[in-house]
Amino acid sequence: MKVLSLMASLFSVEPSSTPLTCETLTDFTDATSNAAWVTVNDNVMGGRSEGGMQITNGKLVFAGTINTNGGGFSSISWPIPTGTLKNAALIRVTMKPDGRQYKMNFRTSARVRAPQIVYQGQLATSSGPAWQDVDLHLDSLVPTIFGRRLDSAPDFNASAVASLGFIIADEKDGPFLMSVDRIQYCY
Repeated sequence: MKVLSLMASLFSVEPSSTPLTCETLTDFTDATSNAAWVTVNDNVMGGRSEGGMQITNGKLVFAGTINTNGGGFSSISWPIPTGTLKNAALIRVTMKPDGRQYKMNFRTSARVRAPQIVYQGQLATSSGPAWQDVDLHLDSLVPTIFGRRLDSAPDFNASAVASLGFIIADEKDGPFLMSVDRIQYCY
């Protein structure tokens, strides 16, 4: 019995206890790079939602009102140099949510026919408007086109990401407000 127990302990696999290394992608203090954020609301397709972002006191504030009559989304995106996320396993967002459901979008050059694929991941926040670190594992991203999940698409390639952003499209009318202190990538 002792021999079997010893053999089992020699061949068992323990989870890695190596901590992740995280680097800051932005902390919203560099006015030049943060000026490149772009807003896209559902009015591009006839919707009535309003939203946008501003940087105040070193925090990104993404706010507006969702109107599901004719649309129902607001998004912001930020270009990053291709290759920035080359070895990233997850994105860590230090944020203060408002209880609504937010997702992150990642764009590469991947396309299906003509439309560009957007890889999306849900930001799983705890309830209540408190500052929190939210980890989004890049291997959990879902390929989408115009918000609809694709059954087959090229695998997500973190090194090919050219922009990332936030979207709210939770099918609920009303105001939203999310603040972000920093975005990190971890490997």
